[in-house]
Amino acid sequence: NFYSEKEIEDIIYKNKELSKIKNEEIRDYIDFLEYQKPYISSWKSYYSRFGYKGKKIDLSKVPSMVNEALLEVDKVKNNYLKLRYFFIALRLSHYNNLDNTLQIYEKYKYLLKNSNSIVKEWIQGLYAGMLIKKGEVVKGVYEFTKLFGEDKYNWHLAYYNFKYIKTDEQWN
Repeated sequence: NFYSEKEIEDIIYKNKELSKIKNEEIRDYIDFLEYQKPYISSWKSYYSRFGYKGKKIDLSKVPSMVNEALLEVDKVKNNYLKLRYFFIALRLSHYNNLDNTLQIYEKYKYLLKNSNSIVKEWIQGLYAGMLIKKGEVVKGVYEFTKLFGEDKYNWHLAYYNFKYIKTDEQWN
């Protein structure tokens, strides 16, 4: 079963025609992706006060959502989905300033070892941002530089994050 580019776009980005997806793990992933979306938005505080799609979100649910994503990492068989759930857990934790973000990265970074997926770069960018947020500016900016190659999708993130280097000592 092959899908056209339009059908894939409708399924993944517009949540249309999800009934075409027969793989339960993929359907569950798409459902979880949609569920967590307002919790990683820059509008999440607004959504908690005034609602998202007609319903207020509860930011106190974020730690359990992170745990749910991590359970899926351990449960799903597909390596790409494992990586995607790892990314979701890390992003939810990082964007919501949870204390366990670096521990999540350390525990699940083994998934990055043999990956050539764009998700690996997304995770690397999150990791660099987490380090900067925790005050490890030089190490964080160094991690961003790993995204510099022209063959890398997110190389521009590395460039923009040199703004965190402010002293001669940090440059050295």
